[in-house]
Amino acid sequence: MRVLTASGQAATFFAIANIAGADDHIVATKSIYGGSVNLIHQHRLSKLGISCTFVERYRTN
Repeated sequence: MRVLTASGQAATFFAIANIAGADDHIVATKSIYGGSVNLIHQHRLSKLGISCTFVERYRTN
């Protein structure tokens, strides 16, 4: 399947929304692109029931 998106944010949303579903949890580093942080943490994904925890980049525990 091929999908064409108009922006990187649309591509990011599409990729995450196709992998994760309601009641899933994402763990992401705090150093990702700011727009992705907003997408994951504050907007669309929370409306879909996908939660997220942000961690320090080099923390292993």
